[in-house]
Amino acid sequence: GPSRSMNFFSSGPNLEKQVFDLKLTSKQFDRMSAKSTKQEKAELLKVKKEMEKGNMDVARIHAQNAIRIRNTATNYLKLASRMDAVAARIDQAIQMKAVTKQMGGVVKGMDKALKSMDMEQIGQVMEQ
Repeated sequence: GPSRSMNFFSSGPNLEKQVFDLKLTSKQFDRMSAKSTKQEKAELLKVKKEMEKGNMDVARIHAQNAIRIRNTATNYLKLASRMDAVAARIDQAIQMKAVTKQMGGVVKGMDKALKSMDMEQIGQVMEQ
């Protein structure tokens, strides 16, 4: 349910690990796609050879294999792309959290400085 997916986005160092794991998985999908593309080329060569021999039925089987393998390669690329997109979103969230934290510090500092109306202190806070 929704509560479980919220756990996935818990903060802290494990968020960075999740980004790392997503990028790693994405690379694995890229490699699998490349491997599939090689297999597809091999099947297409078999199609050509069997057609030259006049074995149309066998050629058709190899052609179907080539199509199936190409679809698999495409799916691997789609998955890799999705992993990259999720990793980028989590990365963005991590950065936003850091900026928000920094802003919180600056605002607290401004609060103190403005209460005392100490111009020097206000200047120091602004330079942070």
